[in-house]
Amino acid sequence: MGKDLIDEAINYFTVLKEQNKMYAHGSNLYKKIITEHKEKSSKIGYLADVFQKYRCWKQKSEELSMLLLKQEKKQEIMQKLVLQFNGYKDFIAEINGKLLKYSVQSKFESSVLEEFVSILFKPLVDEKGGKNYFIGNIRAYSNLYFSPRSFKDFKTNPSIKINQKDQDFAIYRKVMLTIENKSYEICVPVVSMECKTYLDKTMLEGSVATAEKIKMGNPYCLFFIVTETYNVDYKVDPSYSRIDAIFVLRKQKRTRSGSINPIRYEVVWDLYECTRKHIESDWSNIEENIQKYGRVI
Repeated sequence: MGKDLIDEAINYFTVLKEQNKMYAHGSNLYKKIITEHKEKSSKIGYLADVFQKYRCWKQKSEELSMLLLKQEKKQEIMQKLVLQFNGYKDFIAEINGKLLKYSVQSKFESSVLEEFVSILFKPLVDEKGGKNYFIGNIRAYSNLYFSPRSFKDFKTNPSIKINQKDQDFAIYRKVMLTIENKSYEICVPVVSMECKTYLDKTMLEGSVATAEKIKMGNPYCLFFIVTETYNVDYKVDPSYSRIDAIFVLRKQKRTRSGSINPIRYEVVWDLYECTRKHIESDWSNIEENIQKYGRVI
């Protein structure tokens, strides 16, 4: 990657930051470009190809996600959007597997899914929530508690502690709490997602615990797991938990052979519609529920 292309990449990502469009994968790619360039690594040429592909994929995907709000044939648009997603994701998997060889821990490949859901939902959130709502990975509020050092100390210092949970993607609002002249900013999600390449039993158990904590902070928050493949025994039924839905994008279990389905547009459509309906609906209207349905909940 020559100096001109490095400058172009830096300028591109700088603009994304200013527009609040710097998402998980773009941030990951940007850091790798800077690091590999400083180290004069042989990987920089491959990252130049990734940058060009990324920029093209992001632009086309943003255009399509905007059309989901404006045109009637929404499922056809979703098909095109997911086709773009599959193409870019396959490209990243191939170039990383053969040439770049970044580890799973680097999140180079897995961050593509986190970026995709950000691109998918940004137009919807902007239209319905305006400047009051944000999207992206966050430390989500779950609860607060008091931890004074002593009876005497508690008289003057309430010692507020706030518990938060890392979330891969959320639609959230920032809230400022002020307690005895001290302010705390918290991020309260209304939709929270854990994005995974695959989901196994241990991961599921962790997500069950996280869902419980997230809903302590906001009972009206939807908690989703969005995973490419599913690797939990079918005898394990997660419906007992506070997880609202688990979306398996490839509609299959993880396979040893490595043969995988493409990401299915109909699953992404289901995810989109569940989120849209939640954003557009009333979360609590007991009087109306009684009058219309004769039910409180």
